[in-house]
Amino acid sequence: MEKNETVKTMTLLLGILGGFFIGCLITLFAIVILSSKFHWFEGMSLMLALILLVPAGGIITAMLTGIVYNNRLKIILAGDITRKKELTALIVIPALFILINIFPKFSNLYHLLLNPAQTIPFTDAMNRVFYSTSELNKPQGSEFGEYGPQNLFDGDNTTCWTEGVNGPGIGESVYLDIQSKTQGIFIVDGYAKSKNSFKEHNRVQQINLTLYSLSPPKKSENTELHTPMNIKKESFYLTRHLKDISTPQKINFPKEWQNIINKEWKTVLKLEIVSAYNGSKYDYTCLSEITFF
Repeated sequence: MEKNETVKTMTLLLGILGGFFIGCLITLFAIVILSSKFHWFEGMSLMLALILLVPAGGIITAMLTGIVYNNRLKIILAGDITRKKELTALIVIPALFILINIFPKFSNLYHLLLNPAQTIPFTDAMNRVFYSTSELNKPQGSEFGEYGPQNLFDGDNTTCWTEGVNGPGIGESVYLDIQSKTQGIFIVDGYAKSKNSFKEHNRVQQINLTLYSLSPPKKSENTELHTPMNIKKESFYLTRHLKDISTPQKINFPKEWQNIINKEWKTVLKLEIVSAYNGSKYDYTCLSEITFF
């Protein structure tokens, strides 16, 4: 009987601890989904949600797990241990979650699940690495288009990147590499060639900024112009509201972004269109210039 009580106590504690880690994981994934899909959290609110809600989710799940474990163990250990398979499951399952969290080798699982690597065929030219999910009137082959992403860093406001899907291009993105010690960007919104062209075309109203680390390319996969590279998300996105003006607008990077930029071999900034100001004539969204400082 004393042996059964010892088994019950140890299994109950193991279950509670495992339940805590399971609850933390479930809450973490819920926050990430609400942040990335529904834009509930960003910046400081995201940090507070992670600091406050993840432990709270763990505690609630630990309490529920403790109640369930206590009831099941009373039945299993009422006499001799007759339900060995169920008892084994009650021990093994929480033990696995504890191992995943305790050992660095396993705890990286969270990072891998939340930040899967992607392979993107970047254009490696003009001393820059860049890519866009679409562009207006994109030419075939390796030619630069009139409205391609290379226009974003040519120092010329009379050129622009224009997304190439139907409608205002919500969800379309452009990726640009970042040099070390970069602290932020200046954005020239819309098609800033003239006052008329600025008003005639859509302009970005809200934009998401996300930081990615860039892995060195595999030379065997290179083409004349495109270089497939692996990128991995290193930050949650920042949403910024742009004024409906054609002059440069400044966006500062958070300090943690600057630390990542200085640490990594190379980093890439993703700019995603969230909403747009409507143009009076054309239903394409434009960006004229991105300058890093």
